[in-house]
Amino acid sequence: MSFYYYFSLVISPAVAGIMFYYLKKYYDKERFRLLTRAFILGALSIFIPLIFQYLAKTYGYTDLRNLKRIVFYSFILIGFFSELGKYLVLRYYVYPHKDFDGPSDGIIFATMIAMGYASVENILYVFSYIDYGNMNPILAHAYTAAPANIFFAIVMGFFMGMAKLGHSSFLNSLGGFAAAAFFHGLYDFCLITRDYKLLSVFAFGFMILVILLLWKTARGKIEDKRTEINHL
Repeated sequence: MSFYYYFSLVISPAVAGIMFYYLKKYYDKERFRLLTRAFILGALSIFIPLIFQYLAKTYGYTDLRNLKRIVFYSFILIGFFSELGKYLVLRYYVYPHKDFDGPSDGIIFATMIAMGYASVENILYVFSYIDYGNMNPILAHAYTAAPANIFFAIVMGFFMGMAKLGHSSFLNSLGGFAAAAFFHGLYDFCLITRDYKLLSVFAFGFMILVILLLWKTARGKIEDKRTEINHL
């Protein structure tokens, strides 16, 4: 196995390490412990898609011989169940915690969960312990998995944070999960079909969406600070 495969394994842990280093300066001990547990649980959430990967392989659904199978495999067996594991950690473990209080926390915790997931997924994928279809290019997946999972996490985390603020909680919570699952499925569909033109268009459009969500999150925090100053 070449150096490029081994190097790809450190991308997600490196991103998580940078986040840990930076956030340790600003988070208290309890919130930092929650962040650490979110990473670990994100890593463990890989078992949910693994179960369905095993079932899919058992019943022959990893033999992607037509478009219908590729669509089902990409959007349901990969996109839906991969994001389901992350969503369950974010919604039922992190979300109820008192230190989770808005879109910025949603994005940070969702990203940490995603990096835990991506760290384990890349190891399993590169060493062929996980099968994402007999047409999926390994190296392309290995190098794009970390940024892709970060983008999916930003979408899910933003809407989960909006739900915590009380803005249509049910719709925002499920909407964030549905959007992340759809985009994850589309990403893998592009890889499996090797449609890199569609992947480029998707990546460009998705990056704009992510920038808008980050801008809205930052703007909201600035407005909150202004409100606190005005009340002094």
